[in-house]
Amino acid sequence: VLELVYMYAFRVTFKNYKIIAKQNYNSNFASKRRTMCKFSSETKDKIGNAMIYIAKRTNMLSKTKLIKLLYIMEERMVERHYTPFLAIPYEIWHLGPVQKDLFADLSDQLFLMHNYLEPYNVDSNKFFKARKEFSDDEFSQQEITVMDEVLAEFGNLSAGQLVSYLHREDSL
Repeated sequence: VLELVYMYAFRVTFKNYKIIAKQNYNSNFASKRRTMCKFSSETKDKIGNAMIYIAKRTNMLSKTKLIKLLYIMEERMVERHYTPFLAIPYEIWHLGPVQKDLFADLSDQLFLMHNYLEPYNVDSNKFFKARKEFSDDEFSQQEITVMDEVLAEFGNLSAGQLVSYLHREDSL
């Protein structure tokens, strides 16, 4: 029963957050960068290692694709196990859910994730590869399974296809 209450509260929070984020979308990108989250070192390690896991298992990993895959992992964990994956806040922008601090970090020179990812360019497009090996210290077996399932299902899709998927009616 507690798990169902948690899942309902999580869905309500995400839906309310979406409404607020949609109302605030008209602000410019500079205001979105105003203050970055102060992730704990444990949260930063978990996010960074999730990104490494994704980068080692996908090709041509763009900023949009990376952020969308993280969100799908978050959504899948809530749907299947009634618990968040990374428990970081997302905003809804016109291309779907975005974690604004990761978006800002991946858009410019890496600051938050500089120990985990290395950017490279192909035809003036920015992509990311893992800077070091994956560490599973922060992950449960359920989380590893969800990452594997999400990457098997969505890892070969383009960023545009992931955006389309996240605009579906039953998305959190």
